[in-house]
Amino acid sequence: MDVQKISIGLFVAILSIFLILVSIFFSSVILTSYADLEKQYLEKDLLQTINKLNDELLNMASTASDWGPWDDTVHYVQGNDPQYKTSNLQPVTFENLNLNLIVFTNKTGDIVYAGAYDLQSDEMVSPPLLFSNRIDNTNPLMNMSDIYTVTKGIIMLPEGPLLVVSQPIVYSDYSGTAQGVVIMGRYLNIEEISRLRNLTRPSLIFKQIDDPSLSKELVSTIRKHRNQSIGFIQVQNEDLISGYSLLYDIYGKEILVLQITEPRNIYHQGLNTTIQVLIIIFVGSLFLALSYLILKNQIVLKRIRSIAFQVSEIGQSGITTDRVFISGNDELSKLAEEINGMLDTIQKTQSKLLNSEKQFRDLVENLPDYIIVYGLNKEILYINPATTHVLGQNAESMIGKPVFQLISEESRDIIYHLFSDENNSGVFPVYEIDILTQDGIRKTVIMKGRKIQFNNQSATLLLLIDITERKEYEKEREHHAQELKLYSSNLHRISRQLSLLTSITRHDILNKISIIYGYLDLIEIDNTDPLMSEYLSKMKSTTKEIQNQIEFTRVYEDLGTQEPQWIELDSVIPCASFPPSILCTIHIQDVLIYADPMFGKVFHNLLDNSIRHGHHVTEIKISTYETESGLVIVWEDNGVGISLDEKSRIFDRGFGKHTGFGMFLVKEILNLTRITIRETGEPGSGVRFEMFVPGGVYQFHSRT
Repeated sequence: MDVQKISIGLFVAILSIFLILVSIFFSSVILTSYADLEKQYLEKDLLQTINKLNDELLNMASTASDWGPWDDTVHYVQGNDPQYKTSNLQPVTFENLNLNLIVFTNKTGDIVYAGAYDLQSDEMVSPPLLFSNRIDNTNPLMNMSDIYTVTKGIIMLPEGPLLVVSQPIVYSDYSGTAQGVVIMGRYLNIEEISRLRNLTRPSLIFKQIDDPSLSKELVSTIRKHRNQSIGFIQVQNEDLISGYSLLYDIYGKEILVLQITEPRNIYHQGLNTTIQVLIIIFVGSLFLALSYLILKNQIVLKRIRSIAFQVSEIGQSGITTDRVFISGNDELSKLAEEINGMLDTIQKTQSKLLNSEKQFRDLVENLPDYIIVYGLNKEILYINPATTHVLGQNAESMIGKPVFQLISEESRDIIYHLFSDENNSGVFPVYEIDILTQDGIRKTVIMKGRKIQFNNQSATLLLLIDITERKEYEKEREHHAQELKLYSSNLHRISRQLSLLTSITRHDILNKISIIYGYLDLIEIDNTDPLMSEYLSKMKSTTKEIQNQIEFTRVYEDLGTQEPQWIELDSVIPCASFPPSILCTIHIQDVLIYADPMFGKVFHNLLDNSIRHGHHVTEIKISTYETESGLVIVWEDNGVGISLDEKSRIFDRGFGKHTGFGMFLVKEILNLTRITIRETGEPGSGVRFEMFVPGGVYQFHSRT
């Protein structure tokens, strides 16, 4: 089969597929668009009907607003106007207002008046049972919370659905509180629905939610679509389409289904349009196909056959200096030029291939890592100069020898298993082995392997990376690590001895201080000289300072002696230690802080600082927030704060009104794990300590 027949067959197949796809596409797009348009129009009609129903309620609300805010109505429900009923609540009132129901209640819900009127028979009737007794204040119709608000909606009665509005009864100037409500209603009966049909759509139907003609599946589907659009649209058949919307009573309960049914004129118009478009596309495609086939044969196929003939002649003759000629200045003439250029390139490519092979061989020959290629019989086929240099042999003497003779004896079993064909998948795992030089010197290498083709036969390439120096360095580093461990153990032992010595010395000094206190007390008993009393007081004060400093060493000697650990921040907040007069407010994240085990003393000292120096502290807040560079822990109180001249010195050792070591200890504990602290509060408004925890010293965690 020649190109022309193949091209015609392909063209016909492609055109057929194109027409089918275009038909499906346009049918889908146009019919979908018309169906969407049909749905939009029906949704618009649904919305128009619901809006008209709301308009009816608004008109009734407007009528109720004329009766509720009226002095006469207030006097009537209070029992002070007996003529009100005779003057205002006659049958003509119901007729003029187009109402079936008028009810007045006082503010406790008692019915003052309840009148019902049949607009068809023009006579008064008994009011519904709901309005014959007291109305509970929880009923939405009794809403008197806002004297300007009108409650409106639908309620379902045994007599049928009732459009109802409720207006609080107040004085005409809206002064005072509501004295009751006026309720007005109109039945949504056949006559009212007929009137709505005339105003909206002729196919308007209202059905109760429990109407047997409504299937449970339809009601369920309407419920699913109530929050997605104005209603649910359902195609009945090829000629009719219906729209449904749920209506709720004033209690929020589903009571009615509004249904509108219309003929599918828009859809049928879409069908006609689709058929016309497809006919136009089909006729146009046939015309284009015939034109294309004729032009292609004259302009393309004849010239392609000419090019093919000339190329075949050149191939048979083997004369690469011959060239292809084709007339014109289009793609085919350029194809002829490209073929001629290809003939020029063939000789150049052969030369470049030879040069490229030489360059890659030079690259492998000069590679510092060791390369070995061996064949199926495990004999060496190639070995690069770097390998022969380290082994102390020449390449000619090693070609053809077993590759295993280069590997140390203890590694041969593993490597033999690795090299076996049945266990080889093409790529070897990385192994660390020892190879032997001609002089028996071991070299540790990392071995990588891969199956390759070498001289048209299957072979394996091994890349060996020398790590002998690195292994020696690792041994030396391990030796130094052992020495460091020994030094650390000795240092820990010396530290324990110094700690014991410090503890004994501190104990002896404190005993001596107690003796000094005793002698000073004895001297005070016998002393009568005022000047001597002053000296004794200063001696006691100085001795007290010495005692505080010695006591401080008890805490400070443990600082930094243990490894830092991850501590839950909320576990060290001392809220249980707060006095009853101070409120503890915590807003912290679930976070772990890498700190000294004495980290909890930071917050105990901050609490002691707030109690001692805040004077009138009643609340302490602890919070955290994260920045780009780390976590900030904030401690703040509502005390007197810290003056500006003292902010830079509060963390100095010995500064303060007590021992002078509390804030100094806070800073030292935090500094052990690179946590910093500063005071940023406003003098007179309380202190604000900000502890900055850098990245890597904290981590968030979730509680399970």
